[in-house]
Amino acid sequence: MSGHGMKPPGKARRVWGIITLVVGVLPVLIGAGLFAANVKDARITKFNDPYADVAWHNLKSDVLFPDKVSDVHSRYENPGWVRQGIAQPAKCDEALSGKLLQQATDGGCKTVLRATYVDNGGESVATVSLIVLRNTAASQQLSDQYPDPNSDEPASPDVTPYPVAKTPASEWSKRSALVGSVSGVVAGTTPTPYVMALSMGSVDTQRDWGHLPEPWAFTQKHETQQYGRLADAVATISAAHIGEVIRWGEPKDA
Repeated sequence: MSGHGMKPPGKARRVWGIITLVVGVLPVLIGAGLFAANVKDARITKFNDPYADVAWHNLKSDVLFPDKVSDVHSRYENPGWVRQGIAQPAKCDEALSGKLLQQATDGGCKTVLRATYVDNGGESVATVSLIVLRNTAASQQLSDQYPDPNSDEPASPDVTPYPVAKTPASEWSKRSALVGSVSGVVAGTTPTPYVMALSMGSVDTQRDWGHLPEPWAFTQKHETQQYGRLADAVATISAAHIGEVIRWGEPKDA
């Protein structure tokens, strides 16, 4: 009965078994792939949901303000900054002043979170603030009113300095503040109701900035512009960090 063209029964069963297995597993693999894609899409679009509006309240302060701030890809020389201390949340009129306070008030300012940093060289100090506004339109309007980073005239230091005892920033005050900067916070490509603003100056409180006579006045202006560019870089880096935290959540080691 056996013919030369027929496969042994055992081998035929194995072939059909493999075909059946593939047919059965394929839908499972496709389903798993679709599930993974959906999870990925959900993660990517997470920052579009209402979580962004309450992220400032839900995220830990040391996540919003990390131990160190640096970016080797920064356009301007960035020495790296080390956090000295984190302030308690403050009312807007306690943490802001001048033009920035007025703009934040107009934007429905809710609260201001602050932290103070000193650069790795111990020469410069900055108080970085996260301003929580009414909505994304308000934050966009506020940040749009500040000069381009290439401007010769830096923003005024309207974030109230937060001194930290027993650190290089222990004597940090409004008198030492030289320049300011403001940057909007974006999560991916989506605006948020936050603005990053800072005041920056010298750790050396004996340095009398802005009052040099001729012929040193030009040098003074150049130094102020350098500080302004550095302030813009730090504000941009800090805003980018906040945006990433809102988008992806707290780092696993936080």
